[in-house]
Amino acid sequence: MGNGFLDDLPELDLPAKQKTGTAGKPVPTRKTEELYPTVIYSRVNCPFCKSEKTRVYDSSHLPIRYHKCLKCKNTFKSIEK
Repeated sequence: MGNGFLDDLPELDLPAKQKTGTAGKPVPTRKTEELYPTVIYSRVNCPFCKSEKTRVYDSSHLPIRYHKCLKCKNTFKSIEK
């Protein structure tokens, strides 16, 4: 503070108040980006009928995911790169 007022208080090592954006959501910092990396997600279309109505029915073998089209009922796989 510079004028000696409260200069003798010990550092409590409390976490700093998290900054929030205009919508009240936390503003990403370098530390949060390192903990939770951002990836680009793109919707998978059915290769048979080109429908966007697909569901993942097995993702236990990452980076391979198995999908089923809800429109034509065909199954296919996608590989995450």
